[in-house]
Amino acid sequence: MLVLLLFFILMFSLLGHFLFGRDDDPFFMTAEDSFVNLFVLLTTANYPDIQMPSYYRSKWTVFFFVIYLVTVLYLFMNLVSQQHKN
Repeated sequence: MLVLLLFFILMFSLLGHFLFGRDDDPFFMTAEDSFVNLFVLLTTANYPDIQMPSYYRSKWTVFFFVIYLVTVLYLFMNLVSQQHKN
């Protein structure tokens, strides 16, 4: 389950890098930065810091971040915690 979680973070980080990876967005400049920042976003600790530069450019980027959080945080993290209990 953990491998599947990391795979989805990797896919979203590559997608985020190609969608938002411009010079003015420091969180998605490289694929590695994208992966690390989306992994941090998984903890929801720095959600506004990571999401807002992209949101200022286009309001439609909110769909990327909502789909990411619903999929990875609420679905996969819930499955990982359920696996851990069993």
